[in-house]
Amino acid sequence: MIPLKKFLIHCSDPSKPIEAFGILPYETEHFLRLGFLPSESRRVMIRPTEIFEPQEWGEEFEAVAPGMDQIDRIAEMLHESYSDIDRIGYPGDNTINSQRTALEYYFAHNQDENLKSASTIIYDNQHNNIVAVCLISLWEDLPLVSNIAVMPQYRSRQLATKLLKKAVTVLKEEYDVIRLFVTIGNSAEALYYRLGFYPGLEQTTFHLPLRDRSF
Repeated sequence: MIPLKKFLIHCSDPSKPIEAFGILPYETEHFLRLGFLPSESRRVMIRPTEIFEPQEWGEEFEAVAPGMDQIDRIAEMLHESYSDIDRIGYPGDNTINSQRTALEYYFAHNQDENLKSASTIIYDNQHNNIVAVCLISLWEDLPLVSNIAVMPQYRSRQLATKLLKKAVTVLKEEYDVIRLFVTIGNSAEALYYRLGFYPGLEQTTFHLPLRDRSF
């Protein structure tokens, strides 16, 4: 591990901390011994796909398929949603530019029609605003909820539940399971348990503070 730490310090920006992602429980002691500190812990969750009843959105909302033409509005919605100070668990810099970059990558690498059909954007018809989004991608040949978010003022309307039920139903045609990542401590974790997701191993992000770049 010492040679790895030396290599990381040599290759990294000296003005920024070094981050290590996806560290499994049996690996954490090694990083702690080298001076790395834990930033957050996430776990992968998985459940079988299943046929649910068609989801009703009501007259207030409209459900549409996401597309590149909506990328700026989706980026703004995600930025605002994850800026909520009570929300735990966005893994990265939450700026409109970073959200847009992530969305560009998503649309460029997820062209499968089944994934597109399982992904949804919810509009508030009265205000013509995007209030919720669920994007499904492919990770290691199986579907993954790459992003699900609901605007704070709409979070008690069961929109996330309906979005996930729709995705699970659409994906049943081609896939046996669906997965997602959740930050431990995020209130959404309880929702995923209620919807039948099973927990997997924790994965921790570690960072090496600037002051500890020594041996």
